[in-house]
Amino acid sequence: MLRHLLYKQQSFRLTPYQRCLTYYNLQHFSKKPPPPKTHQQMAMETQESQKYDYKKDPRIRNVLKNFFIFFIIVTTSGKATEYLVNRYVLGDQSGQSIEDKYKGQGDGAEQQKRRSVDKEKVPYLTPTDLQNKAFFARGRNYFIQVVHDSDSDPVLSPQFYQLKRLSRKKSQPLFAFKLRLSDFIQPQTNADSIEPSETLNSVLGKAFNISDVETWREIRHIVVNEDGMKMPVFDDGGAIAFKFLQNPTKIDNLDDLYDAFEVNKGTNVKYLLICNPGTHASPADMSLQQKLFRKFFYENSTFLESECKFIELTNKRVAARIGLTSEDMIVAVQNRNELSPFSADCSNCVDTFKLMNLELESVKCEDVRQEVLEKKYARYLKDMSKREFEQEFLLGEERIEETFGYLSKFIEDTLLTRPKFIYAQTSRMLKFYKNYLRRRQMKVLFIQLEGAFSDQRQKEILEKLTAFKEKNPDVKVLLTDLKEASSLFSLLEDNTQETDVIPPLHFKTCRLIDYGALVNAKTLQTISLDSLNDPLVKQKHEKDLDYLYFLKYQLTEENLTQNKPHFESSISQNQGIEGIQEVNRENYSNIFKNKEYTVVEVYAKRCPGCKHIDPIIPSIKERLDEKKTQLVRVDVLNEVPFLKNIDKTPSFLLFNRRKGTYTLVDTQTKTKEEQDELYEDKEKLIQVLVSRINEAIKKS
Repeated sequence: MLRHLLYKQQSFRLTPYQRCLTYYNLQHFSKKPPPPKTHQQMAMETQESQKYDYKKDPRIRNVLKNFFIFFIIVTTSGKATEYLVNRYVLGDQSGQSIEDKYKGQGDGAEQQKRRSVDKEKVPYLTPTDLQNKAFFARGRNYFIQVVHDSDSDPVLSPQFYQLKRLSRKKSQPLFAFKLRLSDFIQPQTNADSIEPSETLNSVLGKAFNISDVETWREIRHIVVNEDGMKMPVFDDGGAIAFKFLQNPTKIDNLDDLYDAFEVNKGTNVKYLLICNPGTHASPADMSLQQKLFRKFFYENSTFLESECKFIELTNKRVAARIGLTSEDMIVAVQNRNELSPFSADCSNCVDTFKLMNLELESVKCEDVRQEVLEKKYARYLKDMSKREFEQEFLLGEERIEETFGYLSKFIEDTLLTRPKFIYAQTSRMLKFYKNYLRRRQMKVLFIQLEGAFSDQRQKEILEKLTAFKEKNPDVKVLLTDLKEASSLFSLLEDNTQETDVIPPLHFKTCRLIDYGALVNAKTLQTISLDSLNDPLVKQKHEKDLDYLYFLKYQLTEENLTQNKPHFESSISQNQGIEGIQEVNRENYSNIFKNKEYTVVEVYAKRCPGCKHIDPIIPSIKERLDEKKTQLVRVDVLNEVPFLKNIDKTPSFLLFNRRKGTYTLVDTQTKTKEEQDELYEDKEKLIQVLVSRINEAIKKS
């Protein structure tokens, strides 16, 4: 009431707006204030506010929003990229994906769907494409499949997918094309000949430098590398084709060259270097030495990959830093080490130099130098130009093997002849050295090192080996510290006890092997391998061929002299499996007399399959007829006659005492999946092996 009276008394003094405002204020302030909150209510409100609600968290909202945006971008960009590649790169105007194209076409379409390139998307080369000199762009690799049948449209060769997978690891894309041979061959009739002849389009012959129709009939595909070099592949040339696409390592600065040398510091890895700035307009303009260097890399570097690195220096100043003053020089470089230092000869001298903190030594290949070749063939050079001398004479069909042989011999000497001692650090190179020495029927002192490698111990070994080398200059000294080295050379390992303390460096295995001579295990008579080419000598030893082994001598670290021939044999008391007797060349003849049939398990120490067979050997023995049959084991490295024809482990041999014959038990499975299934089911594996052995006994 008081509020109303006050409003009426003062209303005549106020404007309408002021009256309204005054009335609102009176209404607002006349309300009762809320009661004060208690401590309990305030505590409950505080607890409610501190509860975490992930729905209201702005950070999670931002993460979900960003993920949704990223998903939309990836999906749309992927579809757009696929459409653009299909339309403008592969030439498919429909832009239809392979999944959609083969959808609902049965199981036969699944294999087609897995292919990364559809056969309809691979364009065919035309004469117009080959007339364009810039068609094969630099920095790209090309695979051109030759289609011989004019009516067919075959799918791409599996070789393409293999090369594409390998080249993808090197970040080098591979582009596919097809070349229909009938588009470039024109039939021509001659008046003198009844049968029509065929002429090749000059554009095709000029583009690939092959003008013979019969040669084109044999070509499967052509590979073009990033330098524009073209290589026809006639049969399965996967390794060479991959190397052709890979190319040697290119280095253009000292830092990268230092890193390449420094990563193999302390090893005997060799580096073959040449200067190739890459300024030539076409591969035909490369120097003779650069072509020979590439030829060796493409054909042989796969076997030397772990031991020899191929490098092309594209900077002339960097090349001059290591002695490559011209593009016709090839040099071999290695980090200096005492185990395999370079030794000089009359034609090639050894140079030592430093690159930052690395001590290096190098040897130049003088036989392929331009001035040396011109001097050697001076009488031919008078009647031809320099280009004809290189292209038609030195690289012609009659002279190419001789010219290429100069570089091959230099690299062979760098790896095998020039080093005073051969130090193998990888299994691949150890196999390479073994095959090389055996093929050339050479003598080798094989030494397997073990223990710590101290400077003092290394010095003592080098002194002994140097003295041995002076007395036996025709013997190669092969050093290695690989654990599997003995088995690679078919040598049984010595039974050395392992201790917690690392022993000083010593010879774990020391054998002198003569790959040019054989020894008779019965009579100890030495026979030259070359003498077996004589029919009379071969007929004389025909009965003892099973007892002929490569001549080996057991040597010691203290006494590097030849004693009597050594035959490999495991220790007769060694029983790897309880209850199963171990045989060797000393006791096998007596043990085989005990029962009518003897089953021999042939095993190897590092054989994966033997690890599955060995645990079930006692069970196999229990299921055999104990009265007539016995089961024994033998290491495959034992030099016994009945192991001559064993080419895999594990194997089972059956010896018939009455007939004196050995029969190989058939344990082959039809597929790899069947073999894996047997390895998983031990009981089934035992049943299969026992049944196979019993079948062999019946047939014998």
